Amino acid sequence: EVKRFYNADITSTNHRGSITQSWLVHNYISTKQEKVHSAAGCLAQIPWVGLAVPTGQITEHANGLGRIFCFLPLPPGEDADSNTGLPVHVHGSFSVADNRRSLKWPSEDRMKDEKAIWNQLLTEHLLPEAYTGLILHSIQLQSKRASLTA
Repeated sequence: EVKRFYNADITSTNHRGSITQSWLVHNYISTKQEKVHSAAGCLAQIPWVGLAVPTGQITEHANGLGRIFCFLPLPPGEDADSNTGLPVHVHGSFSVADNRRSLKWPSEDRMKDEKAIWNQLLTEHLLPEAYTGLILHSIQLQSKRASLTA
């Protein structure tokens, strides 16, 4: 199991100027769940989920507008899986559909699709653990800041 937290400052520049936003990033790799470990070996995948939450001023992410990334962002759109419904961006070694517009999920015609099942394993096992870890780490950071200003 690997848990890494770090801060990242991202600067975006366009014709109007530059904006820098700070993010708390958490990368989580786990092989403690037997189902996940077994599937990772069969598919030659890394059981990894990363989360990024903006720090500092409140942004649109606080309203659950985080996105899913699989090395590149999935495209936005009503029929795409790009929105997480969480106030964080989620990145992982997900399996994407052939057109790279969405993630594969188990369905009637994909009940035995190992890559669709892999995505389900990541979201049911690793994502909750990573999200809980990010929340607990954020609480610890806030407690440290509060004790320094007291």
